[in-house]
Amino acid sequence: MAELAVMLAGYLTEDMIFHDVTTGASNDLKQATKLAQQMVKTYAMADDLRTFGQKDELVFLGRDLAEEKDYSEKTAEKIDKAITDLLNDSKKAAEKILTDYKDMLEMITDRLLDKETLEKEEFEKLFKDENIKVPKKTKKISKK
Repeated sequence: MAELAVMLAGYLTEDMIFHDVTTGASNDLKQATKLAQQMVKTYAMADDLRTFGQKDELVFLGRDLAEEKDYSEKTAEKIDKAITDLLNDSKKAAEKILTDYKDMLEMITDRLLDKETLEKEEFEKLFKDENIKVPKKTKKISKK
């Protein structure tokens, strides 16, 4: 869910600060929706733990992977609800963080509007000056 919240943060920030959403942020929403669909249908990350929609690996010229619908309309509604719930929960998590740090967000926004880019050190200094701890980069855990 954290990855979904990050994907939605740009979209929510544009709406919160500028009251407008660009195509880049709209694409973030599209990608978040795609990930939520995969989480529910492919990786069984919902209450009903099973995968849905088997992929047909026979790709013909000009066609994408075909998906076999191996579930009922009632199940499709449950899948849609699970996807929507995931997105809404992630949205709430992102909104809370953005709201809690809105002053910092506005400061960064102003700096970016002025300079267009911030180097890592300058970005971290903004947090340090405000006594906000910058999280250390975490190591990825791989399954072996």
